[in-house]
Amino acid sequence: MNTKRVFQAAVAVMVLFSLSQTSRADLFEQFDYTAGQDVNAANSAWSTGFDIVSPGLQHASLDGETGNAAQENQSNRSTISLGATYGDENETVYLSFLARFTSIDNDPFNTIELYNGGTREYAIGLLRNDGNSSDEQFEHRDYDLANSSTPDLGVFNTNVNLFVVKFTYTSGGDALTIDAWLNPDDLTDLNAASNRITRASGAFDFDALAMAAFATDAMVTFDEIRVATTAPTLLPVPAAMPAGLMMFGLLAMRRRSH
Repeated sequence: MNTKRVFQAAVAVMVLFSLSQTSRADLFEQFDYTAGQDVNAANSAWSTGFDIVSPGLQHASLDGETGNAAQENQSNRSTISLGATYGDENETVYLSFLARFTSIDNDPFNTIELYNGGTREYAIGLLRNDGNSSDEQFEHRDYDLANSSTPDLGVFNTNVNLFVVKFTYTSGGDALTIDAWLNPDDLTDLNAASNRITRASGAFDFDALAMAAFATDAMVTFDEIRVATTAPTLLPVPAAMPAGLMMFGLLAMRRRSH
């Protein structure tokens, strides 16, 4: 290998190391605990028990381990500290998670929520009849705004769904836009407005997250919960090379190496 190739390889390693460092999630919960335990009894930081179940959830647009998941069908809310306060300054924060809902009977409130000092600030999922919410739609809401601020994300279904939320803070953290996507993939523009909620001033901070399951006997399952200042990596990746072209490429590489 000549000097130029050695240099290029070194640069590639440095770039990969840099990406791995900057893409670190501040919370990345895959529920890698013993199945059959309550999440709060499984040496975790969650406050109360959702059941740990196996296998976990999978979605075509998210590369994750099968692992385990958290599941509940009773009235319960389990919170976890994020170990930091988001929204104090100009920053972009992403929330993503997988969820499977089983019913809209009895107006379920099955959501992922964000809190600041014990005050609920935001929720996404099935919002029951909260404000002008519809129990037939997935929605999200900023609780500091009027009840009308509950944009619909998509019609209820019982599939495994991927939710991605982008919080963009400006004006020193005083202004906020919230964009939310249901089942995005690698072709989705996460810089474009999507089901947007806007606050010109008085934006909320948040320092904790909760899984909520209320007003229903229907099961809800959560998995792959992530909060980070970088976007999640979405799939599918570029289509695989056809077998014939792949073999041709391998043969060409072998010839060059002789």
